[in-house]
Amino acid sequence: MQELTFDYRDIGKAPRLAWSIRKMYLALKGILLAWGIYLVFTYAALLLSPARSAGPVQLFQYFEFFPYLPGEAAGIPAAVIWILGIILALCTLLLAATAVSRAAYEDLRGNLMFQAREAVLFTRTNRWTVLISMLALFFLVLIFIVSFALAGLVGRIPAVGPLFVALFSIPLFFWGLAGIVVLITFLIGFTIVPAIVGCLEEDVLETVIQTFITIWSKPVLFFWYQIIIRVVTVFVTALLKMVSIAAFLFVLILTAPFMGNTLNELFTISLSRIPFLMESHVVLNGLYILNFLFGTPSIVDTSGVSGVVHLSGWILGIGYLLVAAWIVSFAFSTFFSAQVLMYLTLYKRKEGKDIRAVKSQ
Repeated sequence: MQELTFDYRDIGKAPRLAWSIRKMYLALKGILLAWGIYLVFTYAALLLSPARSAGPVQLFQYFEFFPYLPGEAAGIPAAVIWILGIILALCTLLLAATAVSRAAYEDLRGNLMFQAREAVLFTRTNRWTVLISMLALFFLVLIFIVSFALAGLVGRIPAVGPLFVALFSIPLFFWGLAGIVVLITFLIGFTIVPAIVGCLEEDVLETVIQTFITIWSKPVLFFWYQIIIRVVTVFVTALLKMVSIAAFLFVLILTAPFMGNTLNELFTISLSRIPFLMESHVVLNGLYILNFLFGTPSIVDTSGVSGVVHLSGWILGIGYLLVAAWIVSFAFSTFFSAQVLMYLTLYKRKEGKDIRAVKSQ
């Protein structure tokens, strides 16, 4: 087993733990699958909304890989399908986080032979534990929402209603505090339920109980860890992003003098894969400065380019998006690996023993 200090210093090990082909593959696979689900449902929703009058081809040309459902006059069926797609995408990300968490846990146990396919198999076996645990937390939140809605309806009863609300204002206040606790637990559950399932491999009831215990047994310590995890994740992701941008600049600077205006056309078309990017004055000014300082490609008119150049620029743009997804996969892997490290630490502080030793017995 890897040595742990069981304090905040362990979070600093998350980036190294996350920098793994297995974990980043699991993260990238989950992110792309979730995005694919979102794309399918969002375009289905658009085709049920008034926007369908533009036609499928025009819709794709406008939104491409970043569609959304406009709020104005979208219609209930379209909105339901769009929300369903978002929920399914979130479920997919939760399962990907569980796979990453399990792989991180096995690495911390010293099981370096643990493969990505084993993490996928583990996730398939425990997928209902993850999803039903989150659903159970949501229903707990729903209980509070319904109860306050009922209290509001009672308050509308002539004469008796206002008196009821006044007399029970203090109990309702404490019931509201309990509701806030449950709501926070549900929202944070998206980040720690995968780690709990990945480490404990227990049933739904135990997972829900562990979620509450993990957050509220030492709430100040827990939220302190969450701040550290986010700071570390943002820092290492920004570092990888800067290195990746430097690599792109290096390639473009060396290629531009030899490829001429064709590279400018490819570069312009590739950036157009992100809707509204080319409409941003900040982005255009930044590209102009890079071109002036380093000789990187400039933005040019592409209305008269050949079909081959247009297709090549489109493929190049997809390549850029895949690199961005790779960077996001590292952030994803770092974040959920850090959640595993945090859970092992809090479990040790609470139970006085290392869960890795307990589970290996």
